[in-house]
Amino acid sequence: MLVQKSHARADTYRRIVEGILELGPRDVRGVSRLTGVPYNRAITAYNRVRGKLGLRVRAAPNTGVLGLRQVGFEVTPHPEFRVVAFAALNSVSSLNYLAVNA
Repeated sequence: MLVQKSHARADTYRRIVEGILELGPRDVRGVSRLTGVPYNRAITAYNRVRGKLGLRVRAAPNTGVLGLRQVGFEVTPHPEFRVVAFAALNSVSSLNYLAVNA
């Protein structure tokens, strides 16, 4: 009996993780609907999965909605100006943000 319960729990956790991967971690009600797990059980399983797997939820801006484009570029400064060039790039917070979060 205990083995069946642990298999059922593992199956619930698996379905919750698959739902999170498909819908995202913010929509627990949608994950519940998608997986067929009752909402209260989905919340409990979601919290346990977060604790066991170390799942973290962080906000990420949708740059497309903001009208921004992600752009990559390569900088090859002259050796004389290398220190100054990289200091200038590090001081620009938006470029630093994109470099860290890209």
